[in-house]
Amino acid sequence: MHPKPPPEHAGRAASLTIVAVVLAFAALRLATLLLALADGGLGLHVDEAQYWHWSTAPAWGYYSKPPVIAVLLAGSTAVFGDDVLGVKALALILYPLTALVLGLLAARMARDAGLGTGTGRPDRQAGVMAAALFMASPLAALLGLAATTDAPLMLCWALATWLLWQVRQANRAGHAARVGWLLLGLVCGIGLLSKYSFAAWILGALAWLWLDRTGADHDRDGDMDSLSDRDRDIAAELQAQARADALRGLLSAAGVTLALLLPHLAWNAAMGWPTLHHTAEITAVQPGEGLSTGWVQATVASLWRSLSVPIGALLMAGPLLVLLAGPLRRLGSTRTGPIPAPVRCLLALHLPLLVLGMLQALRGEPQINWVAPLVPGLILLLALALAQTQTQAWTRTRADRPVNRLAQGVLIGLIGVHTAVGTAIPLAQTLSQWWQERVDPDAANLPRRLDIWARMRGWPEAFAELRPSLVQTLEAQPDLPLLSTSRSVIAIGSHAWRDLPLRWRAWTEGGPPRSHYEMSVGWSGLQPHSGTVLIVADADLPAALLARLETPELLARRSAPAGRHSTVTLALWRAQVRAEPGPGELASNLGTTPSGSLPAWRSAR
Repeated sequence: MHPKPPPEHAGRAASLTIVAVVLAFAALRLATLLLALADGGLGLHVDEAQYWHWSTAPAWGYYSKPPVIAVLLAGSTAVFGDDVLGVKALALILYPLTALVLGLLAARMARDAGLGTGTGRPDRQAGVMAAALFMASPLAALLGLAATTDAPLMLCWALATWLLWQVRQANRAGHAARVGWLLLGLVCGIGLLSKYSFAAWILGALAWLWLDRTGADHDRDGDMDSLSDRDRDIAAELQAQARADALRGLLSAAGVTLALLLPHLAWNAAMGWPTLHHTAEITAVQPGEGLSTGWVQATVASLWRSLSVPIGALLMAGPLLVLLAGPLRRLGSTRTGPIPAPVRCLLALHLPLLVLGMLQALRGEPQINWVAPLVPGLILLLALALAQTQTQAWTRTRADRPVNRLAQGVLIGLIGVHTAVGTAIPLAQTLSQWWQERVDPDAANLPRRLDIWARMRGWPEAFAELRPSLVQTLEAQPDLPLLSTSRSVIAIGSHAWRDLPLRWRAWTEGGPPRSHYEMSVGWSGLQPHSGTVLIVADADLPAALLARLETPELLARRSAPAGRHSTVTLALWRAQVRAEPGPGELASNLGTTPSGSLPAWRSAR
């Protein structure tokens, strides 16, 4: 029988193993992205390009998002450069960091729950499984290749959960944990400035702190029955001190969070609350939607949208994880005693987001990434459940251990399948092209819906082809404003032509702005202006814009293939602005309070 390692040695070994697993997955993800970018035809997604453009003009808020994503990309480009990989770099790093935090948290929770008692192994396995399951998940494999607001949100969600668990354990042990509470407030503030959905974590944390207080008091009351009067008084005093420490810590954390939020709230108030308006609008059903169908059909559609939220979370975590429902069910069973404290904590922190997501889905079409933070919660629960199963199996007879090894093999197989699929999907177009060139020239093209990079293809080449005409025109007529009717064109063009001193303007037909560009550099043709404008467009110019211009002159039109299924076409125009608006145009072009949703992605064909 092997001697039990000291707790500090077991914890150090668990941490080193978790770090090794995370680094291996991080190297695989980096290699996957480099292979996908190797053909040189990929650019930034429109959202990534817009976030990069924001990062060049720091502010406390933007039309559709809080400011952390812009700060993240500013740091990324400062360190790694402003090419496609440089823009994505820091966001890519945040996913392995999230996996590392989840692994360390799972190991800590397993030790605190006593799952490592007697062997020193289950806590390490819980940490390794949490890190590996997260990095192998479709969420990390696919969304982890993009620079989105979900990257800092996921890290803040995991860090906040870790810090909350740490400070509560410290309070129970009689320590105030003041620094831990302050750090928790800092992480909560950054989380809210990453994405407003972090507010669901705060609701869950408040609920757990209340339930944990009452549950802990109840448990202690049972233990105190066997104490003497003097010991009971001492224990009661310690309980009161722990509650006071927790309250002071909570208030200090709230103060730090509020201090971080105030500048963002001030910016929103000054701009007419555009971020809140945008968030409310994209989560609401469109006017009249569902009214053309019957009440029954509309109700069924709403219920299906609501059910798609937990289904989407499972898909992001890895659909094959449903095979591990057995250990998860046993972890939450009350037959052998109360639900373990880590399980109560994780359920309290994640159920509010699930409920809010399902309620929102009753009113509008849900986006799969809205409830992405449910994935870390589900993975932590699975890791603890599997660690508990390992503990129970290890304490059985030697004859039962082969069954446990078989279960471990199944788990490794699931992680392997998810890893293989998560690696193959980003490389699907590359693999398809290799197959056609090397094996079967007559093989069918990969369907566009299976190419996750389809919307990022063609744009770099199209802008590069159009660049000489733009430069030649600006050399002859410097400082001309560059107008576009498309958020996609402005965002991607800003990055593609980032070395040119361009004065971008966004065409707006009046009414509430529909994008950050319409809010910040909107142009309706009614502003005092005499002279010429340049226009770059990926589609025909709208009639309302043509009404404000003399006949435009086409300077250049360039096209580039966007994979094997579509083409990106860009046109450069020059036009003289009319001196006076047409009848009735002045009233129809007056702006109002910023709100509205972003236009859908369009690829010119």
